[in-house]
Amino acid sequence: MERSLAKLAALLTPKRTWFQFRLRTLFFPVIIAAVPCGWLKWRMVCKARERAAVVEIKRLGGKALYDWQLAAKKEPPGDAWITDAGMVHLTGLSRLNRLNLDHTGATDAGMLHVTRLTRLESLSLQGTAVTDASLIHFNRLARLQHLKLNITRVTDAGVAELQKALPNCRISRCGSFAAEVPPTAGRFPCPP
Repeated sequence: MERSLAKLAALLTPKRTWFQFRLRTLFFPVIIAAVPCGWLKWRMVCKARERAAVVEIKRLGGKALYDWQLAAKKEPPGDAWITDAGMVHLTGLSRLNRLNLDHTGATDAGMLHVTRLTRLESLSLQGTAVTDASLIHFNRLARLQHLKLNITRVTDAGVAELQKALPNCRISRCGSFAAEVPPTAGRFPCPP
């Protein structure tokens, strides 16, 4: 009888498995994950407040400048990775309808990848090194409604040809660069 009670007790006792944790044990991984997430959320809230303040300042007629605009470089951080080689990754974004490549390292070679985005409705290439050679391929973008080519190496003849191919597209262009002038030399000479 004693043996049967021991067997019954052994059957009723829960066995530990590898995936059983105590609440105390799970507390530490949760804290380790929560601290970086909390910091990231705090940074996002700070940036949202900063953007809202800049919008309000501009709405009131003031002018707000970021630190990168005051620095000697005159280029915003983060644009350096956008090159022709990096634009290969755009082809996976087949549903993209707006793309802003202003003041990046985009050239004619990278525009071949952009022309594969057939759902594009708005494309901004201000301050880039694109030329008329890119415009020849833009007629594939039948849904394109807005195209900004301010401060590029595109000619009036190239814009006129593209306008014939895309009659419903509003193309804005002011200013151009000579072949020897880098596209980031003058950042804001045209009206927005």
